[in-house]
Amino acid sequence: MIRRVTTNGTMYSYKANLMRSFNKLVNASDRLITNRRFNSYAEDPAAASRAFQLRRNMWNTESQLRTNSSVQGKFSQGWDAIDEVYDKLGNELANFSDLRAENDPDGSARKALGQSMIATANSIVYTMNSKFGDEYIFAGADGLNPPFSWAEDGSTLLFRGVPVDSDPDDPAFQAQPAVFEAKNVPVPGAGVGSLTIGNFTATVTPDAAPKTQLQEFANAYNNDAANADWTASVNEDGTGIVFTAKQAGDMGTLGLTQPAGTTQVSAGQDVQQDKIDAAQKAQEAMKAMMEEYTHVDLGMGMHEQNGKMVESTVFNSALCGLKYLGGFGLDADGDPENFISIIKKVGDLLYNCDEDDGSFTTGTRNDLDRLTGKLQETLAEVSLNHVDLDTEVAFLKSNNTRLTATKDTLNDQITQVEDMDPAEAITSLMWAQYSYNAALKIGNGILSQSLLDYLG
Repeated sequence: MIRRVTTNGTMYSYKANLMRSFNKLVNASDRLITNRRFNSYAEDPAAASRAFQLRRNMWNTESQLRTNSSVQGKFSQGWDAIDEVYDKLGNELANFSDLRAENDPDGSARKALGQSMIATANSIVYTMNSKFGDEYIFAGADGLNPPFSWAEDGSTLLFRGVPVDSDPDDPAFQAQPAVFEAKNVPVPGAGVGSLTIGNFTATVTPDAAPKTQLQEFANAYNNDAANADWTASVNEDGTGIVFTAKQAGDMGTLGLTQPAGTTQVSAGQDVQQDKIDAAQKAQEAMKAMMEEYTHVDLGMGMHEQNGKMVESTVFNSALCGLKYLGGFGLDADGDPENFISIIKKVGDLLYNCDEDDGSFTTGTRNDLDRLTGKLQETLAEVSLNHVDLDTEVAFLKSNNTRLTATKDTLNDQITQVEDMDPAEAITSLMWAQYSYNAALKIGNGILSQSLLDYLG
């Protein structure tokens, strides 16, 4: 069977093939100019998907690298501040002044050394309030407010507004005896009777003056061996019994309940307990601030599990100044744990010496000896914390190197997926140009010269 080839069919087929060759030539030219394997998802879906994944990893790595650089700068600044506190302020000024005071009994010299130590404590506060950019370095998770300050009277060190040396076990609290007062106590009538307050009953002889009867009760209470921890006395206006703890203790050990028709006042215990409660709250607040976290992603596989961040996959960028200066609270002797507070306490002790003979007016030589040892111990602890911070700075530097290497690797992979090989691009262009020229030459045999001129 013979098929007839028409002129219109030949021209249509030729023009379609010619345009296809021309499009290939244009695409080959664009690839050579842009050096890209594809310019749309449809051109190469597999490569485009791979490229998107690689670029997403690249964006994450660049973000982690920027964060790491920022945290590294903050920690490096913090390291410099602690170095200043330990070396120049702590070792050269505070410790030197303290040791000089130990061996110099002259009053004026001790006062001058004490003044120097107080100024050193203030200088440490200024140094620890350093900023990196707009953020306070040692303020923990709250970088907007200065971490260290002094109370209005200048005697109490504060961390973010909380007294650093607050301690519910402060011996000063325990030295204040608890007081219980039973007022308006009903007294016996005519004849011999008994007076009962809470769990204790005493036989009293009636008298016209209630104060005398209350005194008999107080005497009977004090003479009872079971009541050895407390002392009973009549209050000033003769209306009630006052129980005072011989030593600091819990009101519950008094064993007394409020008598019917009387009023109860426990002023001493209330003042003591209020101070203890305030110190307890302050200590809890400082513990919470010491444990604060500011989690940042530094490329360690940040992961959350059961609503909590896995600590080994994130980095804590919060620096709490308390951690690097010995902590907070008081030790068993009632002395501060914090480096700044110890320096301030030694400074006050020396500054208040007698100007003439150098004798201590607010303490003893034993106090100076004890605080000198603790100052040196805390100074050594600051040195160890300085080393810990140096270790973290070293990690951040090495992590910066790792992230940079990861970024370079991802960039190489993106180049392999997206970019054309120059030799391949030139070869494709030359082949496309050859195909297009060949298509034009074929037209000499099937198209008129005028049409060829138009197409060319």
